[in-house]
Amino acid sequence: GVLYMQQGRHVEAEEVLKERRRLGDVHASMALGDFHMKRGRHAEAEEHFKEGRLRGHPDASTLLGILCMQQGRHAEAEELANEGRQLGNSHASTLLGTICMQQGRHAEAEKVLKEGRQLGDRPASTQLGMLYMQQGRDAEAEAVLKEGRRLGDRSALTQLGMLCMQQGRDAEALEVLKEARRLGDRS
Repeated sequence: GVLYMQQGRHVEAEEVLKERRRLGDVHASMALGDFHMKRGRHAEAEEHFKEGRLRGHPDASTLLGILCMQQGRHAEAEELANEGRQLGNSHASTLLGTICMQQGRHAEAEKVLKEGRQLGDRPASTQLGMLYMQQGRDAEAEAVLKEGRRLGDRSALTQLGMLCMQQGRDAEALEVLKEARRLGDRS
């Protein structure tokens, strides 16, 4: 099913994943949830993520939280992000940090995103860099985004390029943004 998705054979992928799900494969249920979320089929995605959560999949709470956040259900998303963190899902820190940023809880966002970085959550570095940029803490933002760049986080490259542009370092910005494009960042 996942191979079919990668090949762009979405109808076949969905059929195979549904069959695997019927056979009790929780990973197929999670893949279906991701498949549906990316296509805007949120009710179906939520059903699959909830099933994964009930069956103990370690990513289910975080993915369900992302879906809730996208729908503006922030309180529910925050609960799920905290649950994901308790289950050891490092990406839950990025989710919780993003929620805190959106709500203006910057000190809490900074704390959570720093913890996420320590757990190896690369997107947490990018979010932390963005938080620092919003606060005008450009030197700290640059350091964090450069770390993200070193770790291969394409989104960090884009944000670093934006920071360079804001500072009038156009040649460096262009170099960094070209690197992000080569690596496939579309943000």
